Order: sequence, then C-alpha cells, then structure tokens
Amino acid sequence: MRRLLTVAVLCSAGIATTAHAGDPPEVKEAKKACDSGQTDECYKLGSLYYKGKTVDMDLKKAAGLFQKSCDAGKMPACRDLAQMYEDGDGVKRNEAKALALREKVCAAGDGELCYELAEDNPGRAAALYEQACHAGYPKGCWSAGQAFSRGSQGATKDMARSGALYQKGCDAGDTAACYNGGVALMEGEAKDLVRAAKMFTKACETTVAKPAKGLEDVQPSACYNLGVMYQRGEGVKQNQAKARSLFDIACKGEIRGACHAADSAKTLEKHSDEAASGVRGGIAVHMMKSCDDGEAFSCRQLGEMYLGGTGTQLGIPKNPARAPEYFKRANALNTAHCDKGGKGAYMACMELSRAYEAGQGLAKDAARKAALEKKANGVAQAECDKGSLEDCVYIGLAYQWGNGVPKDVQRAAALFKKACDGGDQGGCTQQKGLGKQP
Repeated sequence: MRRLLTVAVLCSAGIATTAHAGDPPEVKEAKKACDSGQTDECYKLGSLYYKGKTVDMDLKKAAGLFQKSCDAGKMPACRDLAQMYEDGDGVKRNEAKALALREKVCAAGDGELCYELAEDNPGRAAALYEQACHAGYPKGCWSAGQAFSRGSQGATKDMARSGALYQKGCDAGDTAACYNGGVALMEGEAKDLVRAAKMFTKACETTVAKPAKGLEDVQPSACYNLGVMYQRGEGVKQNQAKARSLFDIACKGEIRGACHAADSAKTLEKHSDEAASGVRGGIAVHMMKSCDDGEAFSCRQLGEMYLGGTGTQLGIPKNPARAPEYFKRANALNTAHCDKGGKGAYMACMELSRAYEAGQGLAKDAARKAALEKKANGVAQAECDKGSLEDCVYIGLAYQWGNGVPKDVQRAAALFKKACDGGDQGGCTQQKGLGKQP
C-alpha cells in the first residue's frame, strides 16, 4: 500500500533538533517548539526533512521526528511513519511495524486508512469496512453493506445490518450505497418501498463524475428502478410522465430495456386508466401505441380484450365498460380508410362490416354489413387489377368462401396463382391449401 506523506501542520520528534544560525525562521521556530514538547510541530518539522523543503532532505531525522509525534498520539505522524517502514525510507524496512502503525491509525478513526487495510486483508475486510464507515468514510459503508448482505469477507450474513450500513453511506452521499440499499428495500425480505424510492431518488439525482470501476451504471440503474416504481405507483404516486423521464436517463446510460420502457411510459401517459389497472409494457402497450398511431386492428383487439377478458395475461383486465371506446376508434379509422380506398382499404371495409354484424361500437345492421362486404370486394378487385398482389389474395379468399360474392373456387385459384406468380408468399400458401380441398 503506497501513500504519499501528508504535508500537515502537525509534528513530532525523537532526535536532536538543535537550531542552526542558517536555518530559515520557519525551521527555527519548529525546532524550538518541538524541543519544548509541542509534538504537532515535530510532525511539521519531520515533513520538511522528508520532502527536503527549506532544509536538506534527511529521511533518518524525518523518521525520528515522526516517531516522537506518533508516540504522543499524533495519528498523521503514525500514518506517514508506517509508509516509511513499508518503503524502508530512513528506517529499516519492516512491514510488520508498518501494519501495526496503520492498525493504530485506523483504530483512532482514520476511515480511509481502515478502508485501505480492508482491501489488503480480505479475511477481515467486513469489520474494517464497517469501521471505515463509522469513522465517516462513506465508501466503507457500501463495501461493508455488500459483505454483510452476502456473508462474505469475514462477515456473517445479516441483512438488517447491511441495510443500516447502506443507509448510513447513502446519508453521507455515497451513490452506490443509495442504489444497493434501494435494491435491498425493493426486493429483499424486509421491503420498504417508500424508503427504497427515496434511496433511488438520491442515487439518481447524484451525478458521479468518475465512478469506481464496475459502478459506472449505478446512477442510470437507480433512475431505471425509480422509473419502474413511478410507473407502478409503488412507494411513490403513480406518474407515467415522471417514469418516462427517468427511463430516458437510464436509456442514455445504456441500461438494457430502458429505451423500450421509456416508449411504453410515453404511451401510458395517454392511457391513465390502463396504467392504473396495472398495464406496464409488453404486447398490451404495443397495441395501445399501434391504436394511437392509427392502426384500427389494434384498437378493435383491445376492445375485444376488454369485452371478453381475453387480455388478462397481458395485464388488461376484463372491463366491458372500456370496450366501446376502442371499438369506436377502430370503426372511425376503418370508415376513413374504407371510404378513401387504395391499398388495404379492403380490410378496413371488411372490419367495419364485422363491426355492424357484431354491434361493436355501433348498432347491428345486416344491410350495412352486406353493403360493406360488397364494397370491400370491389375495392380489392380494383387494387388487384392495379397490381396489388395482397389484394388479389383477399378477393381470392372472398371467392373461395363466398363472402359477399358468389362462391367460385376456380376464380379463387386464378387469383391465388396471380399473387403467387408475382412473388406473394400468401398467394402461394393459399394456392397450395386450395389444392388440398376435397
């Protein structure tokens, strides 16, 4: 363990410090004070000899002065003397003495030195990390919390103790301690989602300029977890806009799944009822976004899920009262597309005819249903004639089954062949299937 000697305003001595006429005033005063028993000044003088500042470098004198100051209980002197024993500067190299001095400094409350000792002593690292934590070195709190959560580095597994250490480190501003403490409270045995949210908030809001190796994603990970809590309304009041902003931070931090989560939260901002019912992501949110983007089929599917309860596994509970809204949106989109014509209008007209048949979002109307089927077939035929192979398949299916047109298998086969010859795989599939029919 290499440490630079600290330039301090302290001192100690154990050798003669006779002042010389040529000494600078600073040195003369330090020598006089040291000889009179002011061991802080001995440490200051030793530092001057060690660094060769204002006096010629003399490592032996420096070591003697550090020893005198250390014997008087001045811990900075003990710390620097330990370095001299480790390096063999001014004294014979002695690692045992160096270690004993460091143990003394650690016991006196130097948290950073306790932490360094822990790094070199894995068998009892947990106790030393904890000592560093209680001495006011926040990084030690995180390391000790890790050790007690895992039962490693000389510690017995103790989640309560681990949590307390994380909390202490977090309170002192250690981002990693906030993050790990939040995870423990979010997922551990003794859950406390309110406290977890507070710890994630602190970790998320604290930007770490140069995080320790392996901890580069602590801040964005904390933001992601906090985003999940805002999305679910766990530990905090549900807020999709807040969740989205947090997922955006995590996305920029390259946290896996965060970018998709941000998109989902953005969609759920427009669907407060769905968000409140527990919908968070996946297929359900994808369908909502598709519906918002003008895909009528997704709107109709959502309506059917609410009506029949077929979307419970996706997080959409059965709720017939919500279904009409989605059916009406689907019908409006299909009506516009059917009336406009063009590619895909066939399906829009057919979807609308089914809505009239089932009474989804409008009154049942058999005559209107039949008229729309006829219109759909006309649109599909027109687009097929223009070269839309997809529409050739659609009108072929209508002739195959007699949907809105007289059943005509031969005409269906010709339409499927046209689509298949043009490179439409759907046409090829239907052509093969038609050939297997009795």
